Amino acid sequence: MTNASHRASQAQLWALWQAVAKTLLDQLNTAQPGEVKASLINVARAFLADNGIVVGGAHDPRQTRDGLSQLLDNVPDFDEGWSVLNQH
Repeated sequence: MTNASHRASQAQLWALWQAVAKTLLDQLNTAQPGEVKASLINVARAFLADNGIVVGGAHDPRQTRDGLSQLLDNVPDFDEGWSVLNQH
């Protein structure tokens, strides 16, 4: 990969992450405290589905939801991370 194509790939990846972050922030800004985790799961599921990525079983929506739940359960302290994000 040339330097120019590497930079282009990095720019595309950065744009993709910006879109994900904006979607998450839009969802979280309208969520009540108890809905934050559900909102994250829904956004993640929609984003992954839009990009042809299936988490968990392809034919069992419960597995997809549960797989994302488990991923989010492994986040050490969402509230602390959220407050750090809001400072920037």
